[in-house]
Amino acid sequence: MSYNGEPSAIVPALTFDVLGSRSLVEGLAPPADAIPGALPVADVTPRTDGDAIWLSTVIMDSDGRISVRAAARHLGWTTGRVTVVADPPAGALVVTAGGPQAITAKGLLRLPLATRRACDLAVSTQLLLVVPPDCAALLAFAPYAVQRWIRYGYEQRETGQ
Repeated sequence: MSYNGEPSAIVPALTFDVLGSRSLVEGLAPPADAIPGALPVADVTPRTDGDAIWLSTVIMDSDGRISVRAAARHLGWTTGRVTVVADPPAGALVVTAGGPQAITAKGLLRLPLATRRACDLAVSTQLLLVVPPDCAALLAFAPYAVQRWIRYGYEQRETGQ
């Protein structure tokens, strides 16, 4: 079969309407009077309760850095100096404004090596970032801390407490 410049020559069973003046699936679409005039709109009103907690997860890279750009923006911090304090038994890191560590222009925070070792944080470890309401600090939790919370919640539910 040779091509003669007509699209229907390539696919004879279909007729193409280049300008879109008719539907290729004519007869399959519902009639125009069956389509409602307005579609329902979901209520997307922002939450205004005082208990809103900002949450995110990050993965630590091979240089011990985590992205804290969104958390810093939520806290109203710009790039600058911060303090990182570790609580290894709790699996928690507390980041507050001012101190020896820096948030880079790209929003990365390099966790000190001693902190990473104390909290058993390895490359590609996923951390849960939390900014509680009315708090001027960023909390980061290691996976073992989150797993402990989940187990504790299940134990409490099973015992009825």
